[in-house]
Amino acid sequence: MNSTLSPVRRLGATLLIAGIAAFGSVAVAPAASAEEPAVVQEAPVAEPSAEAPAVADGKDKDKDKPVKAPKFCTDKDLEKHAKDSAKWNEQASTFTALAGKSREAAAVLREKSANLKPGAKMLAELLARGLDKAATALDGQAQKLVDQVALGLQCVVAGAPRF
Repeated sequence: MNSTLSPVRRLGATLLIAGIAAFGSVAVAPAASAEEPAVVQEAPVAEPSAEAPAVADGKDKDKDKPVKAPKFCTDKDLEKHAKDSAKWNEQASTFTALAGKSREAAAVLREKSANLKPGAKMLAELLARGLDKAATALDGQAQKLVDQVALGLQCVVAGAPRF
């Protein structure tokens, strides 16, 4: 018994010394490693220009690139967007419904897995997490389609308000 106690004492003494060293470094470090306070300098203020960056001749004076004229929507563009929007809305509602069913299946799986053995319970939880991830992905895809409906028109409707 005496032979096994000596290594335990050495290990205890080593841990004690390491703890004292760590405590000392934490107690002394904030004062020793404190940085000097940052010097705040004021940014130079730019003088406002008297000239307005007007585009009078169809060109930007700063970049010398021609300004593109807006593309106005034709009836064909509007009809195509209406058809596409209906299709995208239908797909978005399908994705949302599938996401809901996936979440319901995950909830049922978690409920039924309460009586399973630990290994099977862990597998059921992994499957439920996968169903939740699939539902999140489906919701994201549905949101992309809804955004595409709102922002899908790449032309300007004549006579429509600007903002």
